[in-house]
Amino acid sequence: MREIIGAVYETLFERMMLVFQDLCTGYLLREEVADERTFSTWKALVDERLEVLGTRVLYLVSDRAEPLMQLAEKGLACLSMPAFFHFVHDIVKSYALTTGRRLGQAQKDLKQVEAMRGSH
Repeated sequence: MREIIGAVYETLFERMMLVFQDLCTGYLLREEVADERTFSTWKALVDERLEVLGTRVLYLVSDRAEPLMQLAEKGLACLSMPAFFHFVHDIVKSYALTTGRRLGQAQKDLKQVEAMRGSH
């Protein structure tokens, strides 16, 4: 039986949409409009899709909401892992401006050195 690394999250547009994704392939396994994001709602949606695909979840990445941790640990009997995507984005944003300035200065310095070499 093929195992997947799953990710579960919800998006809020006009209505709440529950999303179940295979992280290795990026394939969306399930997108479903829902009124609630309880353990039982998630379990029913995920179980149905896993049965059709004939697969199981090795571990589940989520935002650490209680129903999603329960889904992993109790419902799927797999490891529950925190999602780091938002944290990585925040870290990159915090360093981007400083790094950009340093890169700009380094490029300016390089041009000055090259100009000095060309004049000799």
